[in-house]
Amino acid sequence: MIRYIIDGHNFIHTVPRYLTLLDRDYPTCLKMVSNDISDYCHSRKIDIFLVFDGNPPWELPRELERITLKFSGKEIDADALILKQAAKWRGRQTIVVTADRKVEREVTSLGCQVISPQEFDRLLKGKRRGRKKKSVDHRSKDKSLSQTEVAWWRGEMEKELQKKKNEE
Repeated sequence: MIRYIIDGHNFIHTVPRYLTLLDRDYPTCLKMVSNDISDYCHSRKIDIFLVFDGNPPWELPRELERITLKFSGKEIDADALILKQAAKWRGRQTIVVTADRKVEREVTSLGCQVISPQEFDRLLKGKRRGRKKKSVDHRSKDKSLSQTEVAWWRGEMEKELQKKKNEE
């Protein structure tokens, strides 16, 4: 089973149809996002952990099929909940939806994959590049490092090389 962890506000702020509604009616926007994601889950074998910052602006539904809807509250932020869930679900079958580079770097170190909010929105709308089938085959996904990961590793290697030079 494939599991998604979605940075809710990050997702909303990159998808124009949600962003325009967000300015007019915040609770309705969040409900629309959770309903769209729930519809996406309906015919697929996936679990979704949808996380928002702050407190819920409406009474949460008791149960959404295969979706866990979480609000971080006042004590911590959504990023901390995302990292906690990524550590719990760690592995290649877990995909984190975010554009936050810090979160991306940390969850990839836990073995999770990362896709952009735009890519996930295309999945929701059913517009996958040239694919006609309903399910997503994550096994054939390119497992090479992203540009962010390459830059991070390059920085780490340069630090180690500098340490070795200083030791000599």
